[in-house]
Amino acid sequence: MQFAVDNKNTRLCKDIFGNIYDVYHIPEGTIFQNLDLSGMDFAELPASLATCAVLGKFNCSYCVNLTSLKNLPQGFKVLDCSNCWSLTSLRGIPESVSM
Repeated sequence: MQFAVDNKNTRLCKDIFGNIYDVYHIPEGTIFQNLDLSGMDFAELPASLATCAVLGKFNCSYCVNLTSLKNLPQGFKVLDCSNCWSLTSLRGIPESVSM
């Protein structure tokens, strides 16, 4: 589960245990069932994601300023980066991931 608040630069997300975090301040090792960051206004993924795990779908669609997939979380099975117009490379995505 995940949800957004009014400011498009602030995204709160809920881990598999029900703990709520700001996407920029996620503790190392946090696990999400699915993570939806669609529509966020950032050029690269927050560094806090690099030490997290997503068990299902990672959605960063409509992040129109996203230029890099650096700091991807680990373990996701499905990636949605559709309509990320500034994204120039999909390098680093495991072959096992569905898009």
